[in-house]
Amino acid sequence: VYNGKRELLTILKDRKSSTIREYLESLKEKPEKVVIDLFMQFRNVIKNTLPKAEIVADKYHYVRHTEWMLRDIRIRLYNQNSKYKDLKKYWKLISKNPLKLTEKQQKRMNKLRKLNEEFSRCYGYKEEFYKLLELSSPEEFKKGFEDFTERLSKSGIKECMYLSKTYKNWEREILNSIKYKIDNGFVEGYNNKIKVIKRSKNSIYSKN
Repeated sequence: VYNGKRELLTILKDRKSSTIREYLESLKEKPEKVVIDLFMQFRNVIKNTLPKAEIVADKYHYVRHTEWMLRDIRIRLYNQNSKYKDLKKYWKLISKNPLKLTEKQQKRMNKLRKLNEEFSRCYGYKEEFYKLLELSSPEEFKKGFEDFTERLSKSGIKECMYLSKTYKNWEREILNSIKYKIDNGFVEGYNNKIKVIKRSKNSIYSKN
């Protein structure tokens, strides 16, 4: 648990509702905003314990759901037919920010999109979502986001429809992330460093 100054306040022993509730109730100064990942249990506890607090969805976590949409459809297509093997081979390219591809990467991406119409449409939705995230106006984002999720729900592609359901369920919290412009990105940075250290440690062995 971190405060607005990125200072570590505590490390809870587990993610149980009772543990989270006990900690929140112990706070003398109740937070006005709480940033969380898309974990329903967290949201329910915060709503019940801190009814006046604004809940903000962490950007890293809700963007990741768009990446999972593409991951799921490329896996589905590859499992159906090996002709889609390039969707597996170039998974790293597919997971990149579509607005930051090099010319060479964009050409490869165009070829991948020609492999399957559903995959191409899903990737187009990803491009659109990343463009929405570039908007600075909460009002413009809200309008675009609602239109985006509606078209996902009517796409006829199960991975897109599932994403639409998730985003609609977390719409208020996602809109809050644009409104307040806060996230837990620095925490994910810490987590990634810890993972690197753990991998490095596992690669060290004794010759004795």
